[in-house]
This record gives sequence, structure tokens and C-alpha cells, in this order.
Amino acid sequence: MATQFAPPPPSAELIDRLQRRRTLGVMLQGLFFVNWQVLSLPMLMPWTGSNGVFDVIRAVTYVLWPALMLAFIATGGGFILSREIRAVLNDETTRAYRRRAFEFGFWGAMAGVLAGYGLSLARAASPLVVVHLVLSAGLAVTMVTFAALELRAQRGG
Repeated sequence: MATQFAPPPPSAELIDRLQRRRTLGVMLQGLFFVNWQVLSLPMLMPWTGSNGVFDVIRAVTYVLWPALMLAFIATGGGFILSREIRAVLNDETTRAYRRRAFEFGFWGAMAGVLAGYGLSLARAASPLVVVHLVLSAGLAVTMVTFAALELRAQRGG
């Protein structure tokens, strides 16, 4: 009968390095996402579907990038990490930060709804633009809040 040995637990140094990498990644993704959404908003206004391949690529990125970011923040990321490392990285404190980030993200989405509503009162706004505002505001606030909470904890605050 073969004996199975459990792998050694991840070192504190490895966990610390992975937490810092995750925090930096989430912060950068959140900031890049905000930048991309703000810069791409004018492109949504004349959405005509006449650019062929470019429209398909643009549509996929508008759906795929936020979907991946939502999956990352909802699960704690680390899709390629072992189950043991993911369990250590997603401790009780991290889950609390994630819940708090989702709370702030909800309020960010509500601000996006209000912005879309105000925009539609001032001028005709397509549903695509309003959805874009809501998704961008909610997801960006969630990502940046989670990273800020993690960063503060890593700095001992």
C-alpha cells in the first residue's frame, strides 16, 4: 500500500509575497479598468455596429474583462494556485475585506445608476451607456476598495 505524503504547508514568506502581488494586481486592474472605461465611454455613444471585427473585439472586451474581474474578486483569485495556498490567502480577514468591498461596490453601482439617470434626463442616453456606467462604477469601486483595505492591513494599519 502506497503512502501519500501531504505537501509541506506554504511558508509565511510565500503567503506574504502572494498577498502583496494580489493587492498590487487588484489595485492596478481596478485603476486600469477605470481608465479604460472613461476613455471608451465616447466610443459607446455612436455604437453603430459598422466596424466589423473591431466591434466584435470591443464587445468581447466589454464583457470578458469585467466578467474575469468579478470572478477574481468573488473567488479571491489565484486560479492557478494550489487549494492549500488559496485557503491560506483567503482567510477570514480577506473575506471580510471582500465583503466590505462588495458593499462599497454596491454603492458605486448605485452612483452609476444615478449618473445614468441624470444623463438620460439631460440628453438621450442609450441603455448601453447606462449599463456601462453602472458596471464601471460598481466594479471599479469594488476592486479599488478591496485593494485599499488589503494594502492598509499589509502596512499595519
